[in-house]
Amino acid sequence: NDFDIDYSDGPINGTCPASFVRTWTAIDECGNSSSCEQIISIDDTQAPVWDLACQLDPTFNSSETGICPEEATISLQEGQEINIFTTWTVGGIEIPALAGCVEDNCTDVDDLVIRVADITYGGNSCTRTISITFVAEDLCENVSGNFTCVYTFVDDVAPVLDCPADITVECTSSYGPDVTGSATAIDACND
Repeated sequence: NDFDIDYSDGPINGTCPASFVRTWTAIDECGNSSSCEQIISIDDTQAPVWDLACQLDPTFNSSETGICPEEATISLQEGQEINIFTTWTVGGIEIPALAGCVEDNCTDVDDLVIRVADITYGGNSCTRTISITFVAEDLCENVSGNFTCVYTFVDDVAPVLDCPADITVECTSSYGPDVTGSATAIDACND
């Protein structure tokens, strides 16, 4: 008996899981045919994966940026949703988008939702750290592990000191600053 087996696929319906009907048909050499249907489900259970080489941990010195540690903030908010093309600022410095830093087995990276899971401030007026943690979610609501970047702002500029003018005093005079004058100083970051 000679016969041919062929199939045709219907449209894909739904998401997570999606499904479609495959119709199988067998036709013998006499033109007799029979058909059956197979339902094929397509599911995604794998979360997006970060390229941890993309994690940024830069240090910004006030001598180069003019930014004092206590003034450094981040333009994102906890819970905010962005995409891989969104940029943000830390201490007024633009940070590159996350394009190329995350991938998913089924969802196009353009369709991933990037969520700000946590923002933590640490340090003091001399050094401030701002840690931001992201997670990525695909169209099937699979959530990635954490992706954390730590930005450090350092006050590395010394105070500007203004010394009193040279002075000559009598040997019987006081040599204290109340007579000789006092130095003054200003500090861009620590008043």
